[in-house]
Amino acid sequence: KGGKEIKDSMLSIFVKAGADEKTVRAEFRKFWLYWTEPNKSGTKQRWELERTFDIKRRLYTWMDRAGKFAGSRVDKYRVATI
Repeated sequence: KGGKEIKDSMLSIFVKAGADEKTVRAEFRKFWLYWTEPNKSGTKQRWELERTFDIKRRLYTWMDRAGKFAGSRVDKYRVATI
């Protein structure tokens, strides 16, 4: 799958889980800004420096942590949808 397809499917999963779509989109933007930050030399982005990087799993973790701070619970859908 391409980036847009993954984003759309993940957005759908979180919204079906009860998360507010506007909030999910805002968290996706924060996720993207964090993981695409370049290194000091500007040759690689943060995600490229990881040994492994599964975007779905990273997004679930990101949203789970964001949800705990916002009082939302979307982590129960993690195992069933990965």
